[in-house]
Amino acid sequence: MNPIFIAVEDRLRAAERELATIGDMIAWFDDAEARIASTSAASRIARTVSIASEVEAAYNGIETALEHLLRAIDGSVPQASDSHAALLAQAANPNPGVRPAVIGTDTRALLDRLRRFRHVVRHGYGSQLELGPVLENLETLTQALPRVRQDVDALRAALEPPPASPG
Repeated sequence: MNPIFIAVEDRLRAAERELATIGDMIAWFDDAEARIASTSAASRIARTVSIASEVEAAYNGIETALEHLLRAIDGSVPQASDSHAALLAQAANPNPGVRPAVIGTDTRALLDRLRRFRHVVRHGYGSQLELGPVLENLETLTQALPRVRQDVDALRAALEPPPASPG
């Protein structure tokens, strides 16, 4: 496997571990709340912020994987103030003569939702988070991550030469 894709694979696996952690975390909160027979405001806030933080971490892993891939193949990634949105745009568009699009338009739409959510979490609006929208973004992540993996696998297949035939 091309070394570029080895590093990307590591980052995508890390994002998948973050997603798995969220399920464990939700089960833990459910169990804890059942044991104390209460859902206090503190517990609800802790649950909401914890899930939001893990969704953010998983999205960061995806974005880091895309950044690594684009830097290695295209030679550069956006550096401006809108670099996160521009990175998704770069990944969603082919680089003629170099590579096809890294992600599809549906994947880009999902990732853009997560990018906007990450901004809210990262810039200190955590106390304003509501569980409903956090869970919606968790669902977006569960849809986006397999699509990113499929898109990256398709890119790998397009860029790597086919195996030599025996004989």
